[in-house]
Amino acid sequence: MENQGGSGSYGAYNQIVAEPLTNENFVYWFETVRNYLIGRDVWEVVDGSFAKPPEDGKKKEIVRWRKKNSIALHAILISCGTQAAFSFKSIVSEAKVAWDTLNQIYCLPQPLPEEQQYIAKGIVVEYDVQSLYESLRDNKWNDAKQFIDEHGSSALSAVITPKGQTALHVAAEFGHTHIVEELVNLVPPQNIEILDAWGHTPLATAAYSGVAIEVAQCMLRRNTNALSIADPYMLLPVTNAFALGYKQMGRYLYSVTPLEVLRPQNGPLGSMLLYYCFFSGDLGCFLLPSIGGGASS
Repeated sequence: MENQGGSGSYGAYNQIVAEPLTNENFVYWFETVRNYLIGRDVWEVVDGSFAKPPEDGKKKEIVRWRKKNSIALHAILISCGTQAAFSFKSIVSEAKVAWDTLNQIYCLPQPLPEEQQYIAKGIVVEYDVQSLYESLRDNKWNDAKQFIDEHGSSALSAVITPKGQTALHVAAEFGHTHIVEELVNLVPPQNIEILDAWGHTPLATAAYSGVAIEVAQCMLRRNTNALSIADPYMLLPVTNAFALGYKQMGRYLYSVTPLEVLRPQNGPLGSMLLYYCFFSGDLGCFLLPSIGGGASS
């Protein structure tokens, strides 16, 4: 079974993460826990798509939210470690609050490089997009296509999650290869470069979600620019893959990422990749001659 984060040289911290949260491993930690919460079908209470119902709301919804919140909060608290837990100044009862607090403290993004400032974000639309999100999440392409046909091309670029994701982001995140292929055939190539609120393109989303390589391949057939787009933490898609221990995806993305992007003159992009390759126990020695060679050439 493929290592889902970190090196095999040490034991797992728990069944969710290999290490507690630190300033050095925050990318690995947040994405690993996030993927775990998605797998347990409770991520929606953390990202806000399933908001806390009012006390006088429907009892069934209140019970459903409380159950999901308890599972998510427990996973976050047992995985963050004692040091990170001190970040909470009082008892935390909501998973979203715990997640947002840790994210604010540990994830301090650097500004995007100047050459990336032009990259588009998804558009905000006035119509309800919840049904589109649910169709994509549940792998129901016919329903999603009907929604897109009814609302036109704006639905393809619309923000449909609290994280600023478009339809392509969501399909990539859940690894629905067939839907990604259909969307790639509908959207302009520029949509593959759209950033969500975390500064991730659909390609980067596929890289950190541990989905099939085919998801990345079909996007790259339309647009390869996304390979060179780093997120605010200066992580390329290939780096995100290795940071989460998705070695197969990482190896594929490394094979198609332009070597020039990794040269020292382009900032820390190459060194960040090296760090996470060593962290995952893969490719570090192989990469050193290629990237290091750029310094003397």
